[in-house]
Amino acid sequence: LASGHAHGAAGDALRAAADYRRCVQFDRGCALGWFRLGAALQQSAQWVDADKAYRRALALRPVWPEAWCNAGDALRALDRFDAAERAYRKALAQRPAFPEGWCNLGVLLDMRAARREEALECFTRAVHENPDFTEAHYNRGSALGALGRTVEAVDAYARVFELDPRHANAYNNLGILFLGDERLDDARVCFERALEADATHARALNNLGNVHLRLQRFPDAAACFERALGLSPDFAEAFNGAGLAAQELGHVDAASELFTRALSLRPRLVEARANLAMARGQLGDAAAAKAAFLQAAQESGNAILAIRAATVLPAIMGTAASLDAERASIAEELRALAHCETSATEAQFMQYFDPPFYCAYRGWNNRALLGELAALYRKLVPGLAFEAPHLGTGRSRRRVRVGFVSSHFFSHSVGVSFVRLLQNLSTDPRLELVGITLGGREDALTARIRASCAGWVSARGTLAAIRAAIAELELDVLFFTDVGMDRLTYPLALSRLARVQCLSGGHPETTGSPSVDCLISSRWLETPGAQAFYTERLVLLEAYNSVLVPPVVATDLATRAELGIDGHARVYLCPVKLHKLHPEFDAALSAIVARDPQASIVLFEDERQRHWRAQTQTRQWRTMGAAAERVRFEPWADTRTFQSWLRAADAVLDCWPFGMGTTAISALGQGIPVLTLPAERLSGRGTHALLRMMDLDWPIARDAADYVDKAVTLAREPDLRHRLAQDLRARSDVLFKQGDCAAEVAEFLIESVTREAAA
Repeated sequence: LASGHAHGAAGDALRAAADYRRCVQFDRGCALGWFRLGAALQQSAQWVDADKAYRRALALRPVWPEAWCNAGDALRALDRFDAAERAYRKALAQRPAFPEGWCNLGVLLDMRAARREEALECFTRAVHENPDFTEAHYNRGSALGALGRTVEAVDAYARVFELDPRHANAYNNLGILFLGDERLDDARVCFERALEADATHARALNNLGNVHLRLQRFPDAAACFERALGLSPDFAEAFNGAGLAAQELGHVDAASELFTRALSLRPRLVEARANLAMARGQLGDAAAAKAAFLQAAQESGNAILAIRAATVLPAIMGTAASLDAERASIAEELRALAHCETSATEAQFMQYFDPPFYCAYRGWNNRALLGELAALYRKLVPGLAFEAPHLGTGRSRRRVRVGFVSSHFFSHSVGVSFVRLLQNLSTDPRLELVGITLGGREDALTARIRASCAGWVSARGTLAAIRAAIAELELDVLFFTDVGMDRLTYPLALSRLARVQCLSGGHPETTGSPSVDCLISSRWLETPGAQAFYTERLVLLEAYNSVLVPPVVATDLATRAELGIDGHARVYLCPVKLHKLHPEFDAALSAIVARDPQASIVLFEDERQRHWRAQTQTRQWRTMGAAAERVRFEPWADTRTFQSWLRAADAVLDCWPFGMGTTAISALGQGIPVLTLPAERLSGRGTHALLRMMDLDWPIARDAADYVDKAVTLAREPDLRHRLAQDLRARSDVLFKQGDCAAEVAEFLIESVTREAAA
């Protein structure tokens, strides 16, 4: 016994076990020898033999709380849960004031979610019996967190840190709670402290990677997941996180492999299955994406994944026939889902929701489809139909309080489009502007926007927390700069957070939401029958619907030779994201190539989605045939290189049915003509509107044949380009010195609140 005790104290469990075996072989009736043999075997995870040793000890000495408790540990490790519970309860019956027994019983019960309340009672009893029992406080915090009692859980972990300031697991668990509440900075600090205490804590590294993902610090996230996998090579969740980081960094093939590896380790890891579906969709395999989403929906019972399966759209469009099939399939499947009697929590919704971003580019009238989708989400997740408390009360303030909400209040096309409008609106004494930013990115443009607002809210946390923060503002008007370009504006638009809610065309598409009253556009942008495209009431301004900002042009633009343009080539530049290119537009490019033997069609690769080029080329080989050989793809360009290409091009082409936005403003503002064929919908009429405002009709084509004729003429006739450039520069004041938009928007905001109050 003495030798075994000495070896055990020195941490040599194997030699201690050998000593205790010799002891019980010599004296089979030595209860203490059997007990210590069980403990030594338990230390080296020899659970079957440990269980046998404890049973021999208890047969010799039945009243022994410590032995019953240890026996419970061995039985729990062997997954014999009922027997383990009986052992722990025997220990506690023999010694009710036994904190270790209460804690271990709690750990067992906590393994079953249905018995978590009982587990919490056990941990609470343990800390009552021993207020300095660190692990009992830790387990109590874990149980409280799992039960959603976050405030109490935080208090429990605070007590752990008083007892053990370097308790890595407690910091990790507290960070998980903060991460669940979207308190990203607090979560980051917790995971970093866990790693300070234990640099080999793979789960803390994985969780820190998840924080970086949400903060859009993708290289940092990738590094965390790589370190976690170095410590734990079979860590499925870290493979999943590494896949997400790779996906965001533009390595979708690698991401797909990482998600597949995660699933090989944990076949029912629903997050990895859903992420694999998303990656397959990005790679253009809509059928595989749909199948993976459906499997994830079946495994999880989460109806949001079924909607994802129904609405899968590849970013890069296929042929015209495939687009028709996509539209019919989505409509049919949404109608089927509308009859399902199921529901989802907001947490389930936010975990897997993705806005219907790519619908806008197909050229469809999405009013009915997006209306059905919004209704389905509100049915499945009733909390999305939230209404702010102040809506049931009368107005008392004199000024109209308007909240402008966006995730893009920085140097983004949305931020650029709204900075002047907000500056001009801020001078109207009848209005009180509040900026509501949903994103974490800020720059000099953010500061300019913020300076125009009387109030500023950085809304963070869960969807419910963000909704509550906006509701507390008691807004008269909530103005969405865009809906559908991120994961927060769309669900917010399904709620009623202000007396009047309106939308501008930052993303030119209807929301489908009954909670958005108006879409603010312009008579320059819409056709007479445009209301048919919107669930919102269409409001047409006399001016353009945003205050336009003249481009800042680099002074050292590259020459054609520096850009690698062959001296004889005529460059037809279409400077848009590849997901905007429609198969009908491919036909026009093919016709241009057929008409002009010197034509070189220049497109830009995406800065992140590198695989889009191959997908675009695959479609263009089908739609353009041999003419696709004359399409040149350039890397994503910085501002100087991009402006150099605009100046060097022989013809700058707007695409259809979804056309240019800020690029057209930049090109026309520099005196560079842009050829356009206006579509029926707002998304394809931006360039047309700008040209009409400048009273310059030549670059506006009547139909596809006229577009091709004018493209070839523009490229072949430098004198024509020169005359058009002179006209554009002479008339640029029409675009950049018009201020009527702000005055009209102000009148709309005040009138809409007055009308709502009267109703």
